[in-house]
Amino acid sequence: MKLGLLTAPFAATPLAEVADWANAAGFEALEIACWPKTSGATRRYAGTSHIDAASTSPAQAKEIVATLTEKKLTVSGLGYYPNPLHPDAAHREAVISHLKKVIALAANMGVPVVNTFCGGDAAKTVDVNWQDALKVWPEIVAFARGHGIKLAFENCPMIFSNDEWPGGHNIAYSPHIWRRMFEAWGDRMHHAGFTAVTYRSRRSAFTWRRAMSPTASWNPPGFARSRQVAPQVPPGASGLIGGGGGGTRL
Repeated sequence: MKLGLLTAPFAATPLAEVADWANAAGFEALEIACWPKTSGATRRYAGTSHIDAASTSPAQAKEIVATLTEKKLTVSGLGYYPNPLHPDAAHREAVISHLKKVIALAANMGVPVVNTFCGGDAAKTVDVNWQDALKVWPEIVAFARGHGIKLAFENCPMIFSNDEWPGGHNIAYSPHIWRRMFEAWGDRMHHAGFTAVTYRSRRSAFTWRRAMSPTASWNPPGFARSRQVAPQVPPGASGLIGGGGGGTRL
């Protein structure tokens, strides 16, 4: 197993600099954030475009991998976490279109996995959202399969406030839904599990910091601009606690 990180928190830092720091800090892998190149407000740790999937040629894709290989880093996956089940049809169409571009980019890079969200309409129940997923996702899964790419769904419900109950913005967060995924797309399922190596949320921030030496200097490039604070370690806790990020791979 290789220890890696998601590049999304380093939006203002070029990928090459993130890679240099990651290598110096002892990391061996990167999950590269591939949101569309846009301007304006985004949710926390979203909107980072370290590779522009819309404009990167196959030759450029291979050059990126070669450069990271020289820095002794592998690409564990490409990351783009939108909401393909968003209630607005135009928004859905836009994010699914970009997700396909990220899938094609991964194929050009020789990266086997694209990490994403299943999505969800916060105003709907999980069961109603699942019916939408059955309409939206088979075509995306088929597109990924045609490119030789596996999809991994992060298991975070994306509930930020009380008015987003019960559905949240991502329904793929429980064994109940994962079982449905296996039943619906079983021939395309690859792996279900957790990982404690990608920096993606408050829980993963906690996990990541517990993996570091208590006296280690933690100063990744550009991260000082973030106000993210990891929770305090519970009394008596030891070793790694929690699992930051995880998913069901298709």
